[in-house]
Amino acid sequence: MKIALTGASGYVGSRMAACLRAHDHEVLSLSRRPCPEPWLPYSLCDDPSQLPWAGVDALIHAAHDFTPQNWQENVRCNINPAIALFDSAKAAGVGRLMFISSMSCFDGCRSLYGKSKLAVEKHVLELGGQVIRPGLVWGGKPGGV
Repeated sequence: MKIALTGASGYVGSRMAACLRAHDHEVLSLSRRPCPEPWLPYSLCDDPSQLPWAGVDALIHAAHDFTPQNWQENVRCNINPAIALFDSAKAAGVGRLMFISSMSCFDGCRSLYGKSKLAVEKHVLELGGQVIRPGLVWGGKPGGV
């Protein structure tokens, strides 16, 4: 299976990419920073319709921009780009959509992070995609929470 993965240079994304490759999946790493090949520079600010969707079976969105300091910036930097990414993949015929969310996300949450994850979750589920809410992220290599 060919899987497009955002956030592939981050802790969660890099671990997912390694696991997927170890199970013989082809991973197209979409990341702002260099990571294992095949790697395609991609920021949440980029136009997702320009991504090479041909032959991609699944999209896993694990990226998040932690720099926004208010709701409007968060909508601009995280929510709208994630929605555009999933819409673009769906329109291109990508059959499996997965969003890596957070246990910080729930109805009534107060953090910008949780609220933005919840907004994207709702959209992904409307498209027929899947959502995962990891709890504590831990691993043997430094870099996780």
